[in-house]
Amino acid sequence: MNIIKNITLLFLFSFSYTQISYNSDIQPIFNNNCISCHVNGGAYFGNLDLASYEQVMEGGISGNTIIPFDSENSLLWQYINSSYMPPYGSGVDYLTINQIDFIAEWIDGGALFESNVIEGRWIPGGFENTMYIFQDGLRYTIYNIGGDFEDLDIDDAIPNPNPYTIEGNTISLDLHFGNIATYTIDFRCDGQVVDFYYDADDDWEGLHSSMFREDFDYFNSECNICSIYNEEYCSWLTGCEWDYDLNVCFENFDECFLTTNDILGPYYFEDAPFRSVIAHEEEPGQRLFISGQVKQSNCDNSISGALIEVWQANDDGCYGIVEDCNTGNPENDYYNLRGKFFSDNDGYYVFESILPGYYGSRPRHIHIKITTPNEEVLVSQLYFENDPYCENDTWCQDADDRIISLQENEFGLNGEMNLIIDSFESGVILGDINFDISLNVQDVILLVGIILMDFEPNDFQIYVGDVNIDSLIDILDIIQLVNIILNN
Repeated sequence: MNIIKNITLLFLFSFSYTQISYNSDIQPIFNNNCISCHVNGGAYFGNLDLASYEQVMEGGISGNTIIPFDSENSLLWQYINSSYMPPYGSGVDYLTINQIDFIAEWIDGGALFESNVIEGRWIPGGFENTMYIFQDGLRYTIYNIGGDFEDLDIDDAIPNPNPYTIEGNTISLDLHFGNIATYTIDFRCDGQVVDFYYDADDDWEGLHSSMFREDFDYFNSECNICSIYNEEYCSWLTGCEWDYDLNVCFENFDECFLTTNDILGPYYFEDAPFRSVIAHEEEPGQRLFISGQVKQSNCDNSISGALIEVWQANDDGCYGIVEDCNTGNPENDYYNLRGKFFSDNDGYYVFESILPGYYGSRPRHIHIKITTPNEEVLVSQLYFENDPYCENDTWCQDADDRIISLQENEFGLNGEMNLIIDSFESGVILGDINFDISLNVQDVILLVGIILMDFEPNDFQIYVGDVNIDSLIDILDIIQLVNIILNN
């Protein structure tokens, strides 16, 4: 889900879920059935004290007393569900089936103290490489390109957390430099999802963004994420699809197929130059134009800023660098027929080359490697329709989703191929040099550092640093970035 896209909601259907309060619903069960033994630091039974939420979550010496979102592997539920606890002869009644199920529901809902509270650890929808921690009136931002936050806490956050205040269902975030963002918040799915709506005084209306509690898997939850949304919202929500006959948004997680992988081959070199025209003007062979879109796992949402690397044989089936080619390469380019480039803001890409020749007994093919900003990688090859060599090629036989149909016009051969990556990463924002999903003075400082060569940017920083999309990083990009920040 791309939380940057502004959405105007035409309507919202109401949908309710059971809200579980630890103090009101769970602690009374422990008080009446458990703490005659599990009290005073749990001195009587395994150091497990069930007298308060903090002590319950701390657990005892036996292991994972509570595993949020996983009741079946939580020792507490295993014990009470097996009639092992309360122990026979303790004088305390066994828990009822309803009480056991209620505790399981609380654990599977994240084992929260209160469902509808902003405090805690949240993943913004569509940005799995970022986590927000709301704690003690401050919103901390943690960035991890691998998306693993298990061992990270506020000590790992970027500097200058954002102060926030809440009055009723309104949250105000101090974005620094005199900028205050105010939103109406609405919790759903037992408090596992919180939606931020533009304030009445904003220029925009409707939904601004959504966040999911850490470890909440809405694909496998009983909470129907999609059904309450209108057509516009449904169009970009991961895993949702609009039914034009029924005019409803429904979940569609299974009808999308990822682009299959293929062998890397022995002739990959990672230092190819940034360019989308990989064949010089005088390179022998039919001119070839391949275009498409890099998309997320749902086949709908795109991925911006994906790094695409391509390399191929020349018209005579010869690979430069590693072979002595007798034809082609009129410019004596070391990286002839090799290049790398990025998908644009909407995930689209296009590159120009020549139709490759036959390398030995292999069909015509172009090698391709895609790396998302979240470092998901797809290595594959693109083939062409009606190639007689495909019949006896093991790899081509497994590439039904990667065989391109070519059409010829006055400029050359044209083909299209969408690339579906195993990712729910929306990509990166132009100007967001530190990848914290916001544009601010820190990005300006880093952009200046790139221009002054104070540090070596990675490939994705090169992409987001070209704010005005002119293939250069210079003072004009700084001016453009500052204008964007001042106008937001």
